[in-house]
Amino acid sequence: MAVTKRRKGAAFPVVSAAARLIAGVSFTAALALSGCGETEHQRKELNIVEHTSLMEKWKDELPADGTVEVASASVRGLSLERGEEEIFTVAYEPGEYKPSYDYWELDAPYSSMTTVNTETLYELFGQIDGLALTPDTSGKTAEESGVADSDRSVAIALDSTGDETPETVLRFTVGDSDNKGNYYVQAEGSEQISLVPSGAVDVLFEVEPYDYILKLPVLVDITSVSDVEVEKDGKLYTMSAGDGEYRINGRKAEEEEYNTAYQKLMGVFLAGEIPDGEQDKEQSERKSERQGKESGSGDEILTIRFFRNTADASDVEVIYSTYDDRYASVSVNGESYFLAEMEEVEALYELSAR
Repeated sequence: MAVTKRRKGAAFPVVSAAARLIAGVSFTAALALSGCGETEHQRKELNIVEHTSLMEKWKDELPADGTVEVASASVRGLSLERGEEEIFTVAYEPGEYKPSYDYWELDAPYSSMTTVNTETLYELFGQIDGLALTPDTSGKTAEESGVADSDRSVAIALDSTGDETPETVLRFTVGDSDNKGNYYVQAEGSEQISLVPSGAVDVLFEVEPYDYILKLPVLVDITSVSDVEVEKDGKLYTMSAGDGEYRINGRKAEEEEYNTAYQKLMGVFLAGEIPDGEQDKEQSERKSERQGKESGSGDEILTIRFFRNTADASDVEVIYSTYDDRYASVSVNGESYFLAEMEEVEALYELSAR
């Protein structure tokens, strides 16, 4: 599977043709919700459930162990902090409503229901396989080793039993280099200064979070959804499924037709991140637009809402809004981090003209 990469300061990448096969459709085609124009369906109430990171819970509650050696297969969570900022946090969080590809949750720097690319994540874990803290014998203090003044820390939640839930956390602060291929570190709760190979630490703090997500605004499993609404210019188009019956704009539909239409809703790919410094502005604008929706204000292009069939999962609202002539911003449950090609968003919505 091709992975789109964007480094800070780089141009927005073009998603490869191979990557587009994720959704299995042609993106020049419109989503055909079976020829209905505006319907009289009443808009449903969204139930947005705020997600709480398990990694934060594990860091607070699980015992710290500075003597453990990391095995890549035992990693259940990873958190990297620089100063007061959590720059990358991911945790293994299975759920009954989740397909197996969606068990990992990336909670920082994004909080918008991104889907983790497990292929690249497991590659990262492979690069820290065997990581262990080796006691330093030079006698350096926390001040002399740079640990006391460090703003970098690592937390790795680990399980040694093959269970889904970790039992301990390896947490350490990263100090200066010893100029011999290691960093001085200090484990939480220990006065011992230790050493960790520089390569393992560098690969963690060089992580680009965008490389670790699938390039889709959302990937909502069809089996967890009871209703879908697609809205444009006040017009509402609907899909629903339950008790073996499928409906599109109120009329009965065959399962295959329903599944094909649903799959095409995933037909927009991320083109890159909203540049640093503009995300807060973008999210503020999206909030203002939602508040002004009754008066018709804002520049929203298309809104898609997914309503779940289980109380354990949050409903999902995806709003595509004008960013510039080429791109649309993507808001998921009120959080805006990414851009999509305007052409793809408009192609998706050609359904409304039918």
